[in-house]
Amino acid sequence: MKKLIYLLTLLMVLNWPALSQTTVIDESFETDITGWDFEGNWFHEPGYIFMYYHPVTYDFDFWTISPEFQVPLTGGDLIINHFIDVYLMNVTNEKCEISVLHGDQEDVVWEYSLSNGPWGSIFGTDMLIPLDEFVGENVRIKMRSYGAKSSALWGWFIFNVNLTTFFNYDLAAMQLNGPVSLNPNETGTWSLSVKNLGLNPVSDINIKLFSYKESSELATASFNGTINAGSTGAIPIAWSTDIVHNTMMYAVIEHSDDQFSGNDSSQGKFLRINPQQNVNILVWDNDNGIETIMNPETGLPQQASTAIQKALQDAGIQYSFFSNLPADLSPYDAVIATMGSYCIS
Repeated sequence: MKKLIYLLTLLMVLNWPALSQTTVIDESFETDITGWDFEGNWFHEPGYIFMYYHPVTYDFDFWTISPEFQVPLTGGDLIINHFIDVYLMNVTNEKCEISVLHGDQEDVVWEYSLSNGPWGSIFGTDMLIPLDEFVGENVRIKMRSYGAKSSALWGWFIFNVNLTTFFNYDLAAMQLNGPVSLNPNETGTWSLSVKNLGLNPVSDINIKLFSYKESSELATASFNGTINAGSTGAIPIAWSTDIVHNTMMYAVIEHSDDQFSGNDSSQGKFLRINPQQNVNILVWDNDNGIETIMNPETGLPQQASTAIQKALQDAGIQYSFFSNLPADLSPYDAVIATMGSYCIS
């Protein structure tokens, strides 16, 4: 068994170099946590997994184990963002530990006695665990708490599990910018931001433009300049069509030396190819000024009419907006109305 790496020599909080690191795994526990195993008082909530003290158990041994992943041949740093809350009055011999499971072995790489009190910030603190000893191996991460009674621990909260590594050559597709609407046969130009996460400069990059409604690439562009390590470059690509439709566009990087394909595709960007005829749309704001929905992007409350307007604007669709419904609706092809919110008094 490889030696135990103690806290004081292992723990590096927010001080490791970030230049040109590639994120191979990024688990934020927001939705699907397929592949994670739980034993005892381990639970999942959107945004974190946690071990809870209740139901109180004596001589407990509770754990969670991650899905299997391969440590890159270039090594890797496991970054766990977590917080341990302790009820010191109940502490005797209880501990938390993190292990790497590989083959039939279990190597403890971090151990913490609850007698030391809480660990980290209530909002989570990053801890770095080098995985260079496990290069090329398929491993799982085990987080375990055990001891006399579970009530010594108010809760162990895991907010994020992240694996980073260094590649000599790695290009990442970042933001795809471009038009949200075009007319038939009008040429649109998109710009893909490409970041060089590798350790070496890269040149002669190709990108391809795709649509989720097409099986083959729509356009190809080449970039003959050089992007240095840690820098970002913008590559333009143009395309047009005579087919009226709505779709999502995305771009893919191609480079012969690229060592990691998991970040080669950009996120989708909506595109509307406008029909020949104009459509008159009316949005009736009947929310009574009350913010009744939660914006999933910002986490802030907003009116339903705000979300409707943003969807139309993102789609490049013109509309008229009224707080009071006009008496004559005949000029409009469609009316979108919120149902309204009123306080009963």
